Amino acid sequence: MKIEYFSVNTSSSWWPQSRDLYMEAFPCDERREPDELKALAGTPGYEFYAIVKGGEFIGILEVWEFSNFRFLEHLAIIPALQGRGFGTIIINDFVGKSDKPVYLEAEYPTTPIAKRRVQFYLNSGFVIAPFEYIQPPYYPNKNSVPMVLFVSNNSGIANIEQVVSTIKENVYFHS
Repeated sequence: MKIEYFSVNTSSSWWPQSRDLYMEAFPCDERREPDELKALAGTPGYEFYAIVKGGEFIGILEVWEFSNFRFLEHLAIIPALQGRGFGTIIINDFVGKSDKPVYLEAEYPTTPIAKRRVQFYLNSGFVIAPFEYIQPPYYPNKNSVPMVLFVSNNSGIANIEQVVSTIKENVYFHS
């Protein structure tokens, strides 16, 4: 069965499951609150997708489209389906359909799950950008988080400072 991507907003039938998985899958400092997530709907270049296979919800994908790259902000598969290859299929599909470099961030590999995530992205063909990257806080009351920044191919590494600046200016809280 084919995997499908449905754009999600609060009126979508996929919203409750998508929101719940988003809140469960990511630590507080690495995500928005539900009201802020809802407020992003309609923002140019931003999409929040429910991932569905055979009519069943299997995960979420949150993406930003910029002029010279794409930023995969969040990807999560429901826990019962993790380890069955869905993440690999989704990453390969997403990167394969992109005509620009894809960037994403993941926690430093200091815990078993973080080590699995980093290895997953490396196995998916991403390379670690040679850049000390700190995810800015989503809001003034949240913390910055040191992260590993990945790029889908080496062609995006040459202008890494510009990419990071664009991400910080558009994705995270600005005071």
